[in-house]
Amino acid sequence: MSTLPSFAPPRSPSINGTQLITTPRMRRVKYGDGYSQRQADGINIFPHTATLKWETLAYADAQAIDAFFIALGASGAFLYAHPGDQTTRKWTVTTWTRPQVGYAYQSLQAELTEEFDP
Repeated sequence: MSTLPSFAPPRSPSINGTQLITTPRMRRVKYGDGYSQRQADGINIFPHTATLKWETLAYADAQAIDAFFIALGASGAFLYAHPGDQTTRKWTVTTWTRPQVGYAYQSLQAELTEEFDP
């Protein structure tokens, strides 16, 4: 069994724009007159998505985060504890952007999806 890499960014994400989102998974059957029935969908019914945002990063720090995500390939998972959350979770990165915000600085925003596979 291989060990997953841990994501340890050179700086913590900014408070503004960083968020952890929980979207419960359920099956819903709608009937007439607004009546519906709901049932939990599977055993991992509280998956998380996360947005990590760094407002101003030195170019080298942005490049280090970018290199980490690229090294994972398109589907590699990693371990990370979202700021303010004491639980280390398994994540994949779905998208990230690195706009230039100054001569030697960039911002970086990454979208993560929690994974439950073994």
